[in-house]
Amino acid sequence: MNRSQAATIHFIRWIARAISIVLFLMFGAFFVEHLSWFFGSGERPPAIVWMLQGVHLLMLAGFLIALKWEAAGSVLIAVSSLIFLSQTAGERFLPLFAITIVPALLFLTCWWKSRGREPSLI
Repeated sequence: MNRSQAATIHFIRWIARAISIVLFLMFGAFFVEHLSWFFGSGERPPAIVWMLQGVHLLMLAGFLIALKWEAAGSVLIAVSSLIFLSQTAGERFLPLFAITIVPALLFLTCWWKSRGREPSLI
């Protein structure tokens, strides 16, 4: 890999990290809001809601895991967001899913292009 390609991958990796952090904060705010709503009301939500909340947590974990382990985090983001958003987003599924998998696709691209090289320190 030449220097220009390495610089491009480095740039894409930082873009993926920034998007991942922004999405983590956005979806994390919804996660916390839903938890406070669940515990604030008098009745408990059904089990399916708790399972979807668990998948939501896995999606959040994927955003953070991808910062260190790009392939594993990307797969976790893609699978968990597919499950979570397909069950909760309704007609907004496609645009939300398309936005959510952007960092996963960018991380996978960086991982694929930099296989066999020494891991980047930054």
